[in-house]
Amino acid sequence: MSRCFAAWLYALCLIAGPASAGNVYSDQLPDSTFASVTVTPGWRRVYSSGTVDEKGIAVARTPDGGFVALISVPGGSVGSKIGLVRYARDGGLFSGSFGSGGRVIKDGQFAEVRAMTVDSQGRIVVVGTAAGPGGVKDFGVLRFNADGSDDTSFGVAGRVVVGMEPVVASSDDQPVAVVEQVFTDGAKRLVIAGNSLMTSGAGTFQFISMIGLRNDGSLDPDFGAYVDPNFGGRTAQQYSGTDASYAGGLVKLPSNALIVVGTRVLSGTDTDFGVCYFAAVGVPYSNSCGSFPIDEPGPGGSIYDGATSVVQTSADTFVLAGNASGKMAAIRIRLVGSALETDTTFIGSSIVGRPYRFVSPTAGTFANDVAVRSDGSLLLAGYLNSNGSLSGAMTRLRRNGTLDTSGVFSPTGLASFHAPTLSGTSQSFSTEFTKVLVDAGRPVLYGSSPDNASATTDYDGVLTRLMSDLIFANGLQ
Repeated sequence: MSRCFAAWLYALCLIAGPASAGNVYSDQLPDSTFASVTVTPGWRRVYSSGTVDEKGIAVARTPDGGFVALISVPGGSVGSKIGLVRYARDGGLFSGSFGSGGRVIKDGQFAEVRAMTVDSQGRIVVVGTAAGPGGVKDFGVLRFNADGSDDTSFGVAGRVVVGMEPVVASSDDQPVAVVEQVFTDGAKRLVIAGNSLMTSGAGTFQFISMIGLRNDGSLDPDFGAYVDPNFGGRTAQQYSGTDASYAGGLVKLPSNALIVVGTRVLSGTDTDFGVCYFAAVGVPYSNSCGSFPIDEPGPGGSIYDGATSVVQTSADTFVLAGNASGKMAAIRIRLVGSALETDTTFIGSSIVGRPYRFVSPTAGTFANDVAVRSDGSLLLAGYLNSNGSLSGAMTRLRRNGTLDTSGVFSPTGLASFHAPTLSGTSQSFSTEFTKVLVDAGRPVLYGSSPDNASATTDYDGVLTRLMSDLIFANGLQ
């Protein structure tokens, strides 16, 4: 047994003691080998410069196994600048060529910076809300080369702005996610999903929407559900009937089919998880849109459920994560042909009258993202609101949807975090996670936290990697 492995096992044993002893559980323990040269090993603050409020939006893996973090930087011409910072796999500063000193700060003329992906060629795609005709918002897309330079082969100087309708002031569009489709003939397509408030006659209707772009940034006429060629490249859909529908998350299947999840509004006091299953060309399959209520009563008897993220867990199953009246929630659905059904092997919280659903026992929890690990267990990441103070939060679920409180994990099923300040002398006043990834079984959490111990000022992005309980994840024997 190697000395470092023995030390790791010893540390794991130490934190596995009874909660009454005041021990820290392993799901609350940052991996000190990550960002090991920072003042507080295990944590990395992501910022541009100075003391402006940068918010952590997204994080993605790079082809070399490292990370690129996206922050929203104040001071753009119409709102927020794009901030990109690259790191090595161990959380160290990126040693290659990327922007200036590993950072790219660009005014993409976005009102808001919303999401990011790294494509099959290592290029970085950032989406946000951009000014459209008539004062409404459109989908804005910027693509950067792997070294952080503008990809001038995309749109105009690397930038594309496109709305759901090629008619002035007919839709107000806000993106929430972006993925890349790669086809067997080598063709590539970007798909941006979001929300569109569309005008039809005297009425306005809220749709989930998607736009498909060719590799050069032009609209892809082979994508979309409109028959009129003037509207090519676009899809607008509602989860059920004419109920207002909002997108929260998007996932691409290996077949290039797409699943959008979010919120269906049944009434002013009742919303459900919504989901739609689309063919690769952006057309929904028959009977493939619907909603799944969690129905966790909130104050006053309200029932507010909304999905914020989705992850594929097997060839035909997907976990939708989100919130149910102030509590983290999740449900697993199964594809049967093109139909969507509740997966009855997902035990969840065993709530009487509402089986096969997970609802956190902790009030004030909110899930922004979900990831699946190699053993099939799930990670829900977001925050805990305790009397107005936010802590970054992560909940572990077993493959069957029950809380994982075994062994060295928190007995409440909830791990909470306050990121350290940059000086390392205190904990931040507030922390929220927006994204969770998995690195060889180790949760990688990304979000925002002020560099202040007593107030919500000087926000930065924050990135941490936790220890892993998957001892043999990398074939160690």
